[in-house]
Amino acid sequence: MVAETSLPSAPALPACSEVFIPGKTVDEKKALAGCLSTRGQVVAVGFFECQDGGVLFQVDASTGAPGGYGFGGKPYRVVTGEAAADKGYKKAYNTCVG
Repeated sequence: MVAETSLPSAPALPACSEVFIPGKTVDEKKALAGCLSTRGQVVAVGFFECQDGGVLFQVDASTGAPGGYGFGGKPYRVVTGEAAADKGYKKAYNTCVG
């Protein structure tokens, strides 16, 4: 006899485009948990732990969200091209890591 058991399902991850919305506050917990790309793949978005305890996220457009950056608990900023080349991102990064 085979017993069937069901495992508890993992919470569904939101789409990256629902986590990183231009001008909207970045929910740090959701962003750290990961999100789904437009193809349904799990994405772990790159981030830096800041000196003040905050988190700076750097998001690539390949995630399905607009490319940009944002601190947890602060508005998400969209950039044209690579985030690392953006003046606003450089300032945010320098503030983060000191």
